[in-house]
Amino acid sequence: MSPLRFAVIGSPVARSASPAMHRAAYAALGLPHGYEAAECRDEHAVKAAVGLLRNGTLAGINVTAPWKRAVLAHADSLDASTAAVGAANTLAREGDRVVAHNTDVPALVSEISRLDPALRGTAAILGSGGAAAAALAACRQLGVRVVAMTTRSFSSSEALHESETAESLRRAGALTVLWPTDAPPETSNASMALRLQWDDLVAGADILVQATSARDDGPARAVPWSRVKPGAVALELGYGPKETPFLAAARARGLRADDGVGMLVRQGAIAFERWLGVAPDLDVMRDAVLRHLARG
Repeated sequence: MSPLRFAVIGSPVARSASPAMHRAAYAALGLPHGYEAAECRDEHAVKAAVGLLRNGTLAGINVTAPWKRAVLAHADSLDASTAAVGAANTLAREGDRVVAHNTDVPALVSEISRLDPALRGTAAILGSGGAAAAALAACRQLGVRVVAMTTRSFSSSEALHESETAESLRRAGALTVLWPTDAPPETSNASMALRLQWDDLVAGADILVQATSARDDGPARAVPWSRVKPGAVALELGYGPKETPFLAAARARGLRADDGVGMLVRQGAIAFERWLGVAPDLDVMRDAVLRHLARG
């Protein structure tokens, strides 16, 4: 068997656990393939990476922040999930065409179902990028009735109204609301009135999803933890060697909470099988991720 090359593209991407995870899966199956992290600092670099897939130099690409939306412009076609979400995290070559896929959505359906098997009510999502859009799609697939979404750029009623991102999320079924802040409204009393809506929605939420790339205390401060019901669950889509303020606050409230390792493993396994036609060992992949994180 000839060795194949795979890659994850993003920026920054050097600390990604994907190379360790995929290499461990290849080794467990006796496959000679390689997987690398490719830093793409601008869209020109993204286009060049997709070109390597198109010409056969690469056999598959994973896409991480900040390129999950922008990469669509360089694919030849989108699968149904990618078209619905407006973001892709996996590229595959099918014949002479590059096809964009979204394996985040089925991965999140599994992860959210594991955390809250009976989820049907309300979800609150922080973020508006590709990961947040995938979380929205997963919640909708699971039958969640209300999905509230906010992000730092939703800073006023005017900004929220004019935001193309907010409009695309609303078309996908989200209720977009203002980012909470203690500062006085910059534009109008309407902004302050709308800002209070987020706290009310979080108070009724069954699941909180932290889908921004922030690892600081901003997302944690955006949640009125004293109002979160004790039976809610919290999921942070990022992962790292240290617990984030968001997860610490969720656990201090007594919530069942988890980070994005499970999502990373599941989306990677789906991409792996799409590329190679064989299912990898999830436990092997998870163990590789945890060892990678333990090294810092």
